[in-house]
Amino acid sequence: MSARGPSGRNVHQEIQGTGHQIAGNDIHNHTRIEEFEPPDDSPYLQPCKACGWRGVAVNADECRKCGYNYALERALEFERKKRDRERFSLWLTAVFALVIFGAGLIQSLTTLDFPDGIAVAGFSLVVLWGAWCWIRAWLTVKFKSYRK
Repeated sequence: MSARGPSGRNVHQEIQGTGHQIAGNDIHNHTRIEEFEPPDDSPYLQPCKACGWRGVAVNADECRKCGYNYALERALEFERKKRDRERFSLWLTAVFALVIFGAGLIQSLTTLDFPDGIAVAGFSLVVLWGAWCWIRAWLTVKFKSYRK
């Protein structure tokens, strides 16, 4: 039996068994990737970032049409997030150590006890951070006006 396939060419299928079952899957087995046109409304497919082909699975390792490597992209994104988490924990540890060191220094130089020293050092750190943000913003605006 010959029939027209989705690409407009003749497709030969063998019909056998009860109820005229189709033995082959010629229509669904696409040997060339250029012939496959994925549906627009599929939630499991996304367009390729490199070539724009709409047949890339959501968690695919690479695009089957152009070979864009999604696995490498996910690995690089994971490494970047890991590096950001490590940097954040390092800064948090440094701030904690600075507050403890400042509290000890305040306790030794004044008559305040250690919990009061922690409060003063923490408040001083917040004030210094706010001043740094304000100075940085002011300098950015100031130097931007010089560039014009």
